[in-house]
Amino acid sequence: MVYKTSFNAHTKIWSGKKVNPIYNPEVSLGQIIHRTLQVNPNNVIQINHTENVSLTSNNVFKLSSRIALSLMKKNITQSDVVGIIATNTSTVMPLCFGCLFVGVPIHPLDVHFNKESIVHSWRKTKPKIIFAEGNMYNIVKEAVEVLQLNSLIFTLNDHLENVQSIDDLLTPNENDENTFQPVAIKSGNETAAIFCSSGTTGLPKAVCVSHRSLLENTLRLFAVIHGIFFEFGTSV
Repeated sequence: MVYKTSFNAHTKIWSGKKVNPIYNPEVSLGQIIHRTLQVNPNNVIQINHTENVSLTSNNVFKLSSRIALSLMKKNITQSDVVGIIATNTSTVMPLCFGCLFVGVPIHPLDVHFNKESIVHSWRKTKPKIIFAEGNMYNIVKEAVEVLQLNSLIFTLNDHLENVQSIDDLLTPNENDENTFQPVAIKSGNETAAIFCSSGTTGLPKAVCVSHRSLLENTLRLFAVIHGIFFEFGTSV
């Protein structure tokens, strides 16, 4: 669907057609996802051919809840940032959803970024905890040292000896998982994710995207059929 836009030469702002919100504009994306995953728990919503892993809504719900609970136990709050540098492994979606359940902004980077680009991208956001592919661990560790951060680093695959992995955050706890509720956010304008530009004309630039923006400008693009509206990938 294409809407007509207009440009205000005085304010230098492009505007589109005003539409009524689908969701309460003050709820978090995590709250919407948490509720939607429970609608049809047996539906398969992710198939990872490379890992030969299929995940149902219920699988993702449990994994995401475990990650959210683990982040809270590590005192990760909405004032922090979670860094991610990975391709689409089977745990990336639960990781992102777990962060959204807690309302913690995620700052994903492309796996092809070199150390300079990683340092540049994370210099301002200063992620408190980072999830990376095993083969990216050393370059991420070097970037963290350059930035003089005390960030925790977890591997998502190709796990390394004496290095924490995503599996450490996925210990089952049925009681907590079944009663967990997403953490409310102060406003729909709170940052949900920080995305990077391509960097084709220089170093990548960060763009903050709010919960409200993602809910209204992204989810309305997907038809909600039997409670499913997810299309997931790590590319932006």
